[in-house]
Formats: sequence, structure tokens, C-alpha cells
Amino acid sequence: MDIHLVQQTIQRGRELSKMRGTDEFRESSLKTWTDILEGLFPSGIPASAKWEDLAHMSYVLNLVGSQSQ
Repeated sequence: MDIHLVQQTIQRGRELSKMRGTDEFRESSLKTWTDILEGLFPSGIPASAKWEDLAHMSYVLNLVGSQSQ
């Protein structure tokens, strides 16, 4: 386990907990999810999506995970 990554995650959690319930948190969260969705669906968001290939699943998880930092 990478201790530096753990420390970053803890720090980010502290930052987010300070923003909870504020307009800043809502705006940040909305921006994060908008970026994720645009990355996953550049042509528009479908009514549903399903990933069965491990490479595609990995891409989706990496994209979501990269936005949390």
C-alpha cells in the first residue's frame, strides 16, 4: 500500500468534509460528475450503459477514481 496515496486520500476526505452542505461542495460534486459523464459518453448520455469487457470496466473505474483526487 502506498502511504503517500493514503495520506492524500485522508487529506481529500478532510477537505470534502469541510465543504459538506455548502454550495461549494455541491458545485464541486456536480462538476466532478459532469466531467466523468462527459469522459464516458462524449456523444451524449445514453438511457443505460453496460460494460462486460474487463478493459472497458477498468477504463470506467480509472476514470471515476481519477476524479476523486
